[in-house]
Amino acid sequence: MKKGKNIFEIKALQLKKGEQIASIFRITVGALIAAYISFISLKYKLEISAMVLVLANFIILFLFALFSFYLIKKDKYPETMAYFTVTVDSIGGLIFFIISMFLMKGFNSNILFLFSFSYLIIITLINVFRLKTIYPLLSGIINAVGTMIIALFALFLNRGSNAVITMFSISFIMLLTGLLCGFLVQKFTIILENNLVTEELLRSSRRLRMTLEIVEVSIVSLSNFVSNLDEIAERLSKGAKNQLASIEMISKEASTLQKSMENISQSSEISENTIKRTADFSNNGNLILKRVIQEILGIHEVVDKMVASLDLIDEIADQTNLLSLNATIEASRAGEEGTGFSVLADEIRKLAERSSETASEIGRLVKQIERVIFNGGESSKEAGKIFDSINKDLNVYSTFVHNLHMDVQNQLTSNREVAHAIERIGTVTKENTITSEQIEEVLSLLREEMNKLKGLVEGKMIEVARLSRYQKD
Repeated sequence: MKKGKNIFEIKALQLKKGEQIASIFRITVGALIAAYISFISLKYKLEISAMVLVLANFIILFLFALFSFYLIKKDKYPETMAYFTVTVDSIGGLIFFIISMFLMKGFNSNILFLFSFSYLIIITLINVFRLKTIYPLLSGIINAVGTMIIALFALFLNRGSNAVITMFSISFIMLLTGLLCGFLVQKFTIILENNLVTEELLRSSRRLRMTLEIVEVSIVSLSNFVSNLDEIAERLSKGAKNQLASIEMISKEASTLQKSMENISQSSEISENTIKRTADFSNNGNLILKRVIQEILGIHEVVDKMVASLDLIDEIADQTNLLSLNATIEASRAGEEGTGFSVLADEIRKLAERSSETASEIGRLVKQIERVIFNGGESSKEAGKIFDSINKDLNVYSTFVHNLHMDVQNQLTSNREVAHAIERIGTVTKENTITSEQIEEVLSLLREEMNKLKGLVEGKMIEVARLSRYQKD
C-alpha cells in the first residue's frame, strides 16, 4: 500500500526540522573538534601529514554538514539523505577514534577514548531524536558495526605499513562501506516502512476520526455560542435603537428647555434693568423728598418769625389803643377845644382795633399754616421712610434677580454642555447600531461557514470510516 499524501507531507516537515537542527549541531561540533585537534597536534608536535589527515576528515564532515544545511534551506533535501547523514556521522566518529589511537599514544587513553567515543554517541542520539523512528538507529548500528569490522580488517591488512597509509586506507574503506550500508539500509527499510505506514495510517485514521469527532462537538458548541451571540446582538441592536429614540427625545426636550432658559434669561435681564431704573427713580424721589422736607423746615422757621412779628403787632395795637384811650381822656378834659383831637383818638383806636383783629386773623392763618407744615413734614418723613423701605426692597429684589440671571446663565452653559454630550451619545449610539448590524452580518456569515465546515467534517468522517474498513480487510 502506498503512503498517503498527508503522511508524506507530515514526515517531510518533521524530517526537514530535524535535519536543520542536526546540521547546525554537526557544524558546531565539527568546528569545536577541529579546533581541539589543532590544539593537540601543536601540543604533541605531530607530523604535518598526520595532522593534515586528521583535519581533512573533519573538514570533509564539516563541508558535508554545510552542504546538507544548504539543501534543507533550499527545500531540495531528499528523504534518503537522512540515512546518508547517519552513515557519515558514524564513519566520522570511528575515523576520529581510530586516528586518535594512532597519533596520540602519549596522551591519556581513557580521556582520549571517552572524548572520541562521546562524539559517536552524541551524534547517534541526535539522529535518533530528530527523526523519532527506529530506522536511523538501525542504520547507525549497522554502519557502526560494519565500519568497525572493516576498520579492524584494514588494521590487520596494513599492520606493517606506514601509519599515514593505514589511516588513509581505513578512511577510504570506511567511507565506501558507509555509503554501501546506507544504500542497503535504505532499500531494506522500504519493506518495513510499508508495514509501518499501514499501521501508521490505521493509527492516523483513528486519531483523525477522534479529531473529527472533537471538531464536530466543537462545531456544535460554537453553533450554540453563535446562536447566543446572535440573540445578544439582536437585543443589543434593539436596545441601541430604543436608546437612540430616547436620546433623540431627550435632545428635543433639552432643546426646548434651552429655549425656555434663554427666555427666562432675557426676562430676568429685562427685570434686572427695570428694577435698576426703578431703584434710580426711587433714589431720586427720596432725594427730592428730603429737599422738600428741608424746604418745609425752612418755611416753618419763616412762620415762626411771622408769629413773632404778629405778637409784636398785637403789642403795638394794644399800646396804640391805650394811647387812643389816653387821648380821648385828655380831649374830654380839654372840652370843646379837644373835640377834634378826640375824633382823631377815636379813629386811632378803631385803627388799633382793626390792626389787632387783623393780627389775630393772621395769627389764626399762621397757626393753620403751621399745622399744615407740620403735617406735611410728618407726611414727608413717612414718605421718606417708605422710599427707604422701597429702596431696600428694590436692592434685595435686584440682588435676587441678578443672582437669578447668573444662575440662568450658568444653567444655560450646563444645558449647552448637556446638549453636546447628548449629541455625542447619539452619535455613539448610531455607531453602535451600525456595529450591531455588522455583527449580525458577521454572525450570519459565520453560521454559513460553520454549516459548510460541518458538512465537510461529516464527509471526512465517512471517508475515515471507509478507510478503516478497507485497512481491516
